[in-house]
Amino acid sequence: MQRSSPRLHFLLLIAPCSVGVAPGPGITGALDGVSPPGAASSAVGWAVDAANTSAPVRLRFYLNAPPPTGVLLGDCFTGSPRPDLGLPGLHGFSFAIPEKYLDKRNHSVLGFGVSSDGVLAPLNLSGAVKSDTFSCGLVSCPMLPISANASGVSVQAVGSAEFVWQHSVDGCAFGDGADSPARAFRDASGNVVLTAANAGSTYRRVGATLDSVKSACASGPIMGSAGSKDYFKLEDLEWPTAPYAINSTHVYALVHNEWHAPETLNPACKTGGAWVNGITIAVSVDGEDNEKP
Repeated sequence: MQRSSPRLHFLLLIAPCSVGVAPGPGITGALDGVSPPGAASSAVGWAVDAANTSAPVRLRFYLNAPPPTGVLLGDCFTGSPRPDLGLPGLHGFSFAIPEKYLDKRNHSVLGFGVSSDGVLAPLNLSGAVKSDTFSCGLVSCPMLPISANASGVSVQAVGSAEFVWQHSVDGCAFGDGADSPARAFRDASGNVVLTAANAGSTYRRVGATLDSVKSACASGPIMGSAGSKDYFKLEDLEWPTAPYAINSTHVYALVHNEWHAPETLNPACKTGGAWVNGITIAVSVDGEDNEKP
């Protein structure tokens, strides 16, 4: 199976002043274009307040038209280096287009500087028009059909993608991120338990269904990384990646292990310069609240 990589074309327009939009006192800038950092798509550029060139400038973005008819996408502030401007301060900005608008269709994005009294100033007053290609949103784009038919068994994907868990919204800790495929099982209470392992920071998402799972942060990670530099223990960095419920309380999991300490065997090796992986098994006797090797 190959992953499809559809592209989204956004047309970036810098609108001239119109009703309800007046030049902000002293704010100048430009909406340079768009770039896809990772899976996100962002409008990038710069802005400067002539009254205070070292102060951050607030930016506001609209979809398809200026206010009041355009859809408000959101705000951001300048805060990244732009040495090409030759001015003190951090005048660059990068605004992530909300996921729900990455729909593989043509749109226009309008950027404005916002003065302290709320007046909007269109960026790049020359009215330049730019066209760029965006990555397609995971949830908003049409579903990639997946089907199979073998040995009399038919499988067909139904519905479209949706967010079940997002680190920025539901994360329990800094390291609580999906560094392995998500997997689920039912616990002794009949609840669905969803996990997506990360070394030392794998938390449970629990709910009646996959649609309703919530982060169980209070119970802590289901398994920590021992951090052992002993090559033969296979307990350095550990990902409990494949849970399997045998009965109401006993849950087993295959654990992906990585040993990152070659310098302990050979002083000539650079610390962290190489690693070895292995697979072990862990078991929980309390419904995966805690797992032990």
